[in-house]
Order: sequence, then C-alpha cells, then structure tokens
Amino acid sequence: AVVSTQSTGALESYITLLMSLCKVGQADMRSVCIAKWGSDKGLDLIDKLSQLFTAIVWENSLLVLVAPPFNLTQNRVDLDRLMDAIGPNPVIKFKGKEKRDKSPPHLLLIKPLRQAVDRLHKHLLAFLFILCKLSCGQMRVRRNVGNKPVPTQHQMDIAKHITYFLKHGLSWRPPVNTHPRVGLAAVMGHIGLAGKILHSESRQPYHLMLHEFDKVEGLESMVAAYDWALKVSKQENDDLVAGAGQFITAWLTLIEKLIDVKSITESTHSLPASTNSFAFEPIRFLAKSHKFAFEVIGQLWEDLFRYSGMKSVKNE
Repeated sequence: AVVSTQSTGALESYITLLMSLCKVGQADMRSVCIAKWGSDKGLDLIDKLSQLFTAIVWENSLLVLVAPPFNLTQNRVDLDRLMDAIGPNPVIKFKGKEKRDKSPPHLLLIKPLRQAVDRLHKHLLAFLFILCKLSCGQMRVRRNVGNKPVPTQHQMDIAKHITYFLKHGLSWRPPVNTHPRVGLAAVMGHIGLAGKILHSESRQPYHLMLHEFDKVEGLESMVAAYDWALKVSKQENDDLVAGAGQFITAWLTLIEKLIDVKSITESTHSLPASTNSFAFEPIRFLAKSHKFAFEVIGQLWEDLFRYSGMKSVKNE
C-alpha cells in the first residue's frame, strides 16, 4: 500500500532519534551503543528497518515514474485506490479562499507523497551509514600502535545483518508485469546503498563489511542483478529501455570501488591478519572481484558493440 505522509513523518522522526543516539565519540559510549545494536532486539530492529528501506525504494521508484514527464500507466493500483477516497476534484484552500484544483487527482497526491518518501529514504540511508561507521569505524589511536583491534561479536553480528540485507536488496526482483524502468530504478537504489555503506566518507573500505559481504555472496548477487537488468532491458527491436544506461553506470561505479587495489589494501579500516573467528584476505577478495568485473565488462563490451552496430544499420 502507498505509505501515507503522516506515517512517513513519524518514521522520519524516529529514525532521526536513532541517528542521534549513534553519533557518539567517547569509547565507552561507543561500546555501549554497539552492544545494544548487536543484541537480539537491536539486530531485529536493523532487519525491520532494512525491510522498510526496500519498501521505500520501491515506493519512491513508483511515485517518480507515474508522475510527469514519464507518466507510466502500470503499477498504479494503490494510487487509484486513493483516488476513489479523495474524489475526482478535491477542494483546496488558497489564501483563505476555496479553489477547486482541475489537475488530475493522482498528481495532487504524488507531490506530497514523493517529498515525504524521499525524506524518509534519505534518513534511512544516513542511519545505515552511521551504523556502519559506528560498528566498523575505528576510534582515533596513536600512530605507534601496531596491532589492529579485533572486532567484537556484536560488531560482526551488525555487519552480518547489514550485508545480508545488501545481498537481499541486490537479489530483489519486482512483481511480474512491472514496467522495466520501475524495476531498474528500485534495484539501482540498493546498488547506490551498497556503494555508500561499504566505504567510509573518505572512500576507505570497511574490511569487516567487505568480509561479510563476501561471505553472503554479495559479489555473485551483483552479477546476477546485472544479468537480470540486461535481460529485462532488451526490447523487441533489440534496443535498451530508458533507464538501462543509468543502471549500468551505477553498477560500474560500485564495482569500480570493489576492484580498487590501493584503497582496499591500504584501507585505514583494515582488520588483523587472522583471528579465531575469521581471516579476511584483501588480495583474495580483489582477485574475486576482478574476475567478476572482467567477465561482466567483457559481456558489456559485446552488447554495446552489437547495439551500436544495429543502430548504425538502422540509421543507414
């Protein structure tokens, strides 16, 4: 169902409060926050907020593409239900005078809904970023400290739940008979999220997040998302639907960060060479990401060559 502006406003305030609680600088307060978020209740809340993010991304994609200039006619069942509730020509007040708006009814709903959903989307994105920084980022230490701190079980649990959500988002597919552009926009939202929370604001990758992302087969989900996008983007005339180029650009931007040798091997958020719980090997991760990148880019090069050749033949 379409999320109401009242409910999104309440959720926005709630998430803002959670963000404020996560912004701590003292080491003891940081440990307390990590312990709370790593508890059963905290992990359950992370899972619910992750599900909310998926719903918001889908909702935002629908609202953007059913409005001008796109005006898609598919996937407007929920909006049509609201139209029946407000009537064909709702009356609005302007400077103390009543004025009957002659615009299409669904356009009167889309603008406030888009604004509310977009604000909630931004707050959720910022919250997940701060949560990753809280659990994976390191406190400022002296340069002469040689050993990296071993992540606690709570930190590993938080990273595990967030990366599992990333894998689920990359594997998510829209309902049947959904317009390809809507589905591409929704999955692209999860690609943008992965690009933000796997790295710090200084583009330094979190090794703990990369380790958990690799464990849940996140790279494989990325390749599957690309294959699905290319499949649904092909039209009968062998052209790509609008929005496919933006999806490919977002996908390449993410894989570019995951194959950056310098940033991954020299990250300030690295982990000890080995622990009893896990051993993250940056070189092995880079070899795997490079392998997937070469395979996809090779296929992309062939596809682009074929599409450009077909267009040149049609233009002749």
